[in-house]
Amino acid sequence: MSLKKAQGEIITTVLIILLVLAAIVIVWQVVQSSVSRGGEQAKGQTSCIGMNYVILKANTTGAIQIRRNTGVPDVASFTARVFVNSADTGKKVLIGGELNTTTFYNDVVTWNAGDKLQLAPIISGTQCDLGPEKLITTEAI
Repeated sequence: MSLKKAQGEIITTVLIILLVLAAIVIVWQVVQSSVSRGGEQAKGQTSCIGMNYVILKANTTGAIQIRRNTGVPDVASFTARVFVNSADTGKKVLIGGELNTTTFYNDVVTWNAGDKLQLAPIISGTQCDLGPEKLITTEAI
């Protein structure tokens, strides 16, 4: 009788160990996929670090004047998506090299005075976060 009891305890112990190992594998798969997705997102945003530009003016006729200051990344020029009141306008602007001032004239759209304009630079195929806001005015550029 004690032999059967000992075999039963061994089988129970082995089953518990297998269940624990299965649980560890399941938890690891969830954690690993979350960590790798977060790492990919962080890698894409590193190209945006040090982005330094200023929206000098933006007016109701759709004109935008931008100055690129010194800083990383070291690219000759880059494009940026145009957002008004946090909504993507579908427009892009080309921003020149360091210390250049670029004026973009958009004859298709008009914006309202008081709307908030922001740019989202695109560096190496990665769209960066929205930059600082600039109020749209009626002042000519």
